[in-house]
Amino acid sequence: MKGLRGLLPLAALLAAVGALVLLARPAELVRSVELKTLDWRFRRLSVAGRHDKRIVLITVDQASLDHFEQEGVYWPWPRGIYEAVLRHLKAGGARAVVFDMLFTNPSAFGADEDTTFGAALEDFGAVAMAFETGSDAHPLRAAAPAARFEA
Repeated sequence: MKGLRGLLPLAALLAAVGALVLLARPAELVRSVELKTLDWRFRRLSVAGRHDKRIVLITVDQASLDHFEQEGVYWPWPRGIYEAVLRHLKAGGARAVVFDMLFTNPSAFGADEDTTFGAALEDFGAVAMAFETGSDAHPLRAAAPAARFEA
């Protein structure tokens, strides 16, 4: 019994260290559970054949990559393609567009590509763009908006 009392402080110390480790990393634990259950939740909560017909997805898939490659246009595509899509959608009556892709670098096809794509974005108006929040290792820095996007 006396030997067990000697272990009590050690057990308390180990329990405290364990609790601190769990408290210090709750986000990682939550993220792990989130990622492990994401596919299951999508399958479980989706209803086959039930969708809003007003929403149309335009995807970049292997078939579209292959099509443009046959035309001599390789990934990443010129911004003019996205500009043409925006103008076509606007002419067709689309009320909003979401780009679920990052445009993190200037166009490899020249600054004019970025300028005309930016003008098409501004002209359409209701466009949401994907963005990256960064990480502790690579935090984002605030940048001033381009002049054409300032209010």
